[in-house]
Amino acid sequence: CVGVNWNYYTSGSGGTWSSLNTAIATVNSSGLVHGVLPGTDTLRYVTVNSCGAVTSMLAFRVGASGFCASGVAGTEQVSGKRKLLIAPNPASGRFTLRLATGAIGVAHVAITDLLGRRVAGYELRTNCDHELELHVQAGIYVVTATLNAESHVARLIVE
Repeated sequence: CVGVNWNYYTSGSGGTWSSLNTAIATVNSSGLVHGVLPGTDTLRYVTVNSCGAVTSMLAFRVGASGFCASGVAGTEQVSGKRKLLIAPNPASGRFTLRLATGAIGVAHVAITDLLGRRVAGYELRTNCDHELELHVQAGIYVVTATLNAESHVARLIVE
């Protein structure tokens, strides 16, 4: 949301963070992101090794204050009708996921790390609570639910 800070982490070190659209969000050298204006931006993390430069990118949305849920960490309202809900967030690896939408159907859910590697995938019914458990390292993960060619994204923090 506009005016909100959140932190992204990597498993490596020595890389450089940047925002492709600093009018939407800024990011400092340690991965602390600040929402400036509503819109979509892309974070970039670049590391250099003996094979050359490796670039990881993460698209995300900064929501307007009126569209953001208050007091519920990990919740992102994507539009007036759809929400991707994750609780608790941060989680120990076990959490509840719900895609709240006016449409009935099965959403394809992918969970990836910040390097874009898929760590889990599910097919889940909309408007239902799904108890899920991830066996992954602590860190930040990206949850993408796709229904009827529309994708909804939220972050999941695993402690």
